Amino acid sequence: SHLSRLFTSHLNISFIEFLNRYKINIALKLLREENLSVKEVSYKVGYHDPNYFSRTFKKYTNMSPSDLVHRRKQ
Repeated sequence: SHLSRLFTSHLNISFIEFLNRYKINIALKLLREENLSVKEVSYKVGYHDPNYFSRTFKKYTNMSPSDLVHRRKQ
């Protein structure tokens, strides 16, 4: 908890928030550049529940991962 407080005080963002943004940025790259399913990407970036991954992805990008996959295929 001490490390988390230091992280927040220096970067003005919680460690969990930072980690989620980092994972979602990697997921964006994988979904755009690789031929992987949403489930595969969720596991690769460290989410063990693809539904939770999808909700988190949408929170940060305002679109679902499957929407991004469909756009890639067009």
